Amino acid sequence: MAAPAWFDIDRFVSSVASQTHQTAFPVVDTSGAPTGYVLLQTFQGVPPGRRGTTRVDSLARQLPPDRILSAGQEASVLLDLPLTGDQLAVVVEDGRIVGIVTGADLVRTFQLARLRPPGVPGPPASSS
Repeated sequence: MAAPAWFDIDRFVSSVASQTHQTAFPVVDTSGAPTGYVLLQTFQGVPPGRRGTTRVDSLARQLPPDRILSAGQEASVLLDLPLTGDQLAVVVEDGRIVGIVTGADLVRTFQLARLRPPGVPGPPASSS
């Protein structure tokens, strides 16, 4: 799920963040293109009385170009980047986000790979 840039924090939390287990969200403009990302914990720093007037995009972090992947691009390029739990990468097709990858996703993938019996291939890669 993505964070609409124009939403205020209260609206985003009640209608988007509360519907998922995500803690990092790409921020999108009105066309659905990524403009940055926000962390759920960042909103805690905004006083409750200001959450109804503070826009999501005012708290967004920059999404570096190397964290924007095309739908056909190998996700293995992310292994060369420090992708910690507070960062994410987005998968984009036709200018719109079709998936995200977090540091937690990569850790989970490695953990599952270690649990497979020798010689058993893993599932095909997919974006979430």
